[in-house]
Amino acid sequence: MDSGAIDWTFISVGIALAGLILAAIRDSRVTARDIRADMRDIRADIRALSDRLDKRIDEQDAKLERLDERLGRQEQEQARMNGVLETLPERLGRLEQEQARMNGMLETIRAGLSYRVERADAGERVAEDSESYEPEG
Repeated sequence: MDSGAIDWTFISVGIALAGLILAAIRDSRVTARDIRADMRDIRADIRALSDRLDKRIDEQDAKLERLDERLGRQEQEQARMNGVLETLPERLGRLEQEQARMNGMLETIRAGLSYRVERADAGERVAEDSESYEPEG
């Protein structure tokens, strides 16, 4: 090959390389624009996801607050029930005393009615009255 052909070969290769470089630069500009657009879209998606996450967190916080309130009410009710349970033996003792007192009064009334029945001159009428006080069953 002669030196002229080699020069044209270098020139041709140089032009081809320059074309490739220009094409690469042009593609890189388009790619940079695309990257910027993609980044804007990604930022918008991140903001949307962040907003959804914040909303979800707020909803969960509200649920937790409601559950906490319910738990507080249940704990208060449990404490009240425990207080009632603690007073049951005392209350039962008072009821037993009252029942014993009432039984004593009933026995006194029965004894008084029996005494009247035995002493009555008109036995049938008093006996009928005393029978109405007898428990059935």
